[in-house]
Amino acid sequence: MANSPASRFLKVGSDDAALALPEAFDSVVRADWENMTYLSNFEVDGIVQRRDVGPGQKFEFKEVGELDDAVNYTEGTEMTGQNYAFDEGEVTVDPYLVKHNFLPDGQVSDWQWEAMMPLAREQAEAHARVVDKRGFVMLALAAREAAKTKAGIDGNALQIHPGGNRVNRVGANGIQSAYPATKTGAFQLRDDIEQVLQSAAENDAPYGGVTAFMSPYLKRVLSKDDRKFDRDFGSTPNSYVGYEIVEDAGVRFVFTNNMPSTNITGTSLGGTASDNLASKYQSDFRYTATNGQPAVLFAWSAGNRSPIGYVTKGGVQTRTVPQETKLGTLLMSYQRCGWGIIHPPCAGEIYVTDS
Repeated sequence: MANSPASRFLKVGSDDAALALPEAFDSVVRADWENMTYLSNFEVDGIVQRRDVGPGQKFEFKEVGELDDAVNYTEGTEMTGQNYAFDEGEVTVDPYLVKHNFLPDGQVSDWQWEAMMPLAREQAEAHARVVDKRGFVMLALAAREAAKTKAGIDGNALQIHPGGNRVNRVGANGIQSAYPATKTGAFQLRDDIEQVLQSAAENDAPYGGVTAFMSPYLKRVLSKDDRKFDRDFGSTPNSYVGYEIVEDAGVRFVFTNNMPSTNITGTSLGGTASDNLASKYQSDFRYTATNGQPAVLFAWSAGNRSPIGYVTKGGVQTRTVPQETKLGTLLMSYQRCGWGIIHPPCAGEIYVTDS
């Protein structure tokens, strides 16, 4: 019996399966954006004071000067009132943040997938990414805030707050040279964390309730210190096998890719030439700059003494607007929100400079 080649009835040209119809695999491939931290949701930890607000652009809070020590009193002498001072701070709302995409009707009807919902989700992520980065900028600026005083009723200055808590580490080429991924680098990082904790204690920041934000690279550095996985002196929440580093020295670690590291100008972080991103965010966070690059940012939580505040007018809102003259639909999302510094002594920073 003669052999004959198998029939390739789906073949067109050199493609043996050209006539086979594609089927849906029912999966979506998308970017998982940058270890999103959602810093604005840290109100539950007391790190952020969050307020959902109505009318208004500025939202103020009071500041009270630290009184002088009490003094002895001799009966019969007149009390005329001692020195005191009040001041106020504010958290302001930024211009609208928007994200918008146009979907042509013909393209939507021809595609076998649903386009609107995944695109709306991506828009929400785009909003969160900008808000997250602005929040970390504000936390860094809170740590860099200088001490504040206010003249009291007798003209003598009283302290409102002693400023943030900062520790410097020199790295000629940035964070990776300041903290190499070695046991020595891990010990240096641990010592700098302890110095920030000491500074905060001396500034009367609350004990406990401190969170440290840092890059995933520094997680690798911390893993070089095997004391974090102490098996001789009691259990810890850290796991060498699971590569989990949760806390050390009473500090909870959160790892993020949203640490500021660039020169923030009026057109950074969603700002445009027309609105010129508020000066409250503008600063140079490069390791070559005078104030250096944040390697670790700290936040203490204690009631209303949060380091930063966040105001929002209803969160992200989404609309679909038919574009009849263009035969399509505009998918748009928008929000108004803003960050501000509240209590700098509850903020801390380890920063790296090149010299």
